[in-house]
Amino acid sequence: MKFSIITVTYNCKEKIGITLDSVVMQKTDENTDFEYIIMDGQSDDGTIATAKSLSENLPGDISRRVFIYSEKDDGIYDAMNKAVKKATGDYILFLGAGDYLYTDDVLKKTVRLAGRRCNADILYGYVYTTINGKLKDEIRKFDIKYSLRILPIYHQAVFAARHLFNEKQFDLKYPVVADQDWMMYMYKHHKKIRYINLPVSYYEENGFSSDNPERVKAASADLESESSVILF
Repeated sequence: MKFSIITVTYNCKEKIGITLDSVVMQKTDENTDFEYIIMDGQSDDGTIATAKSLSENLPGDISRRVFIYSEKDDGIYDAMNKAVKKATGDYILFLGAGDYLYTDDVLKKTVRLAGRRCNADILYGYVYTTINGKLKDEIRKFDIKYSLRILPIYHQAVFAARHLFNEKQFDLKYPVVADQDWMMYMYKHHKKIRYINLPVSYYEENGFSSDNPERVKAASADLESESSVILF
């Protein structure tokens, strides 16, 4: 099973290192492989130079797994769509700059728990994050009345089969909740969604969504008002 780990960046020079390190340190075996894609929105703070320097100092077999792109985009979800088109893995996971895979064997454990011949469209675990100065596990599971409407599952814990994005990309009309809309669509269309009891990543609360809580809340409310059509 091959994983494509994607990080969308814009002026993340101080954070990209911890994310990149957590990916390239992943253990592989005959059943587990990965690539790491950084899709940058033309940062001007040295993010790309930092990422390239870190990548170039890796051993050759690891360095060849890292792909770095920088081009203008129309927001985070547009950049995510662009990155997906460059991905070659069986499953895709999105990590923000500053997030990191929780252990160095997350991918191997995912394969073991899911099975080498996994036929799930979506695999998901949970994240850890820091709340009020304390490390806390955030275990959220799919629930039509809650997680799909109010408090969505962290995308940093979701492995989505790449073929799903041929059916639906992130909808740019939702500038802050397009991932939630995407999950609603997959649920409505009866995709095979499977929970694995595994801490996938550490989610840094200073990311895009947590920096815009009121905007996200308002957008989720708008999405919820449409979901009676989407989900039922």
